[in-house]
Parts: sequence; structure tokens; C-alpha cells
Amino acid sequence: SEFLRNPAPHPLVRDRLLDLLQAAARNPVNERNLLLSPACMPALVGLAAAVHAAPGDGRGAEGGAYSHWEVAERSLGLLLALARHHRGLVNGRLVRPVPVAKRALAAPDMLCHAAQLLLAEDPRMARGAVALLHEVLQHNDARAAQTAREAGLVYLLLLALQRLAPSQAKPLPSAAGSSADLDGPTSEPASQAAQA
Repeated sequence: SEFLRNPAPHPLVRDRLLDLLQAAARNPVNERNLLLSPACMPALVGLAAAVHAAPGDGRGAEGGAYSHWEVAERSLGLLLALARHHRGLVNGRLVRPVPVAKRALAAPDMLCHAAQLLLAEDPRMARGAVALLHEVLQHNDARAAQTAREAGLVYLLLLALQRLAPSQAKPLPSAAGSSADLDGPTSEPASQAAQA
């Protein structure tokens, strides 16, 4: 686990281990034994969140097969696949107890790192973080909702929304403006009829 999270000394080995985990994820038998282990899940979250600590812009491979962004994308993809595979709703009924992957990713030490991915510079990473958080928190229990509130997830989501989708809203109407300002532009015949 610590070996995977420490990208500095062995980036090539880290990248090959990530490739191995991706190949192992294709077989459902490996999920419980490998990917859902107490060592692997934190390592994947750590790799995805480590993109913030990348030197420079994080896009150089720096001795490894993948750049920091690619490692983060692959880790996030694995986590998203795990969360999607373990659904919280089957045949219209909630699954209780909460599936292991969702429960593990909703733990406070995991959810705060996943929420930090909302602040990534790459819009694909931020969108991936939104998808992951949606999968993890949807149909989860009250403890997960409490953890999300404590991690400041609402504020991080609003910040990510502001950064990813620049506001194209109309300016606020002036104080002297009428309610017609809120309705947007009107056609000329309608405004001429109002003046008559």
C-alpha cells in the first residue's frame, strides 16, 4: 500500500502495479481478494489524489510509463468501476448492508481525498470525481451523508461547478428595472403593445 502511494522512488513499478490492478479488475473474483483489500483501496484513492502534489504541471512521465495525471485517471477509473459494480439498489430495493466498496469509499479518510479531486485542474478529473462521489453516496447510509457534510462536499461541489461551467447567466437587473428584466428580451411587437 505504502509502496503504491509513494510515486517518487519507483514510478515504473507503480505504473506496472496499476496495470496489474486494472487487469485484475476485469475478473469479479479478484475484487474481494485484491481490490477491496484494506491495503489496495486506500492506495488507489491516494494515487488519484496525489495529482495535486505532482511537481510542475504533473503531465511529465518522470521515469514512469504514465504521467501523474494518467496515474490519477487510471486510479479514479478503477475506483469508479468498483463503485458502479457494487450497486446500492437492486430490483428497486436498497441493498443492506451497504456494499463493501461503497462503505469503504464513504469512510472519512477516503471520502475527503475523493472530494479533493473536485479541485483538480483537469476537467476530466473533476468530472470523474463527481461521478465517483455520486456513485458512492447514492443509496448509501446516513453515516456517509454525515461524512460528506463534514468533508465540506457541498462547498467543493459548488467551487468545482463554478470552475467547470463558467457562468453564462444574465446580469442581475438594475434596481430601477422592472420585472420584465427578469423575463429576458421581449419581441418588438410585444413591447410596442405595452407602450400603447
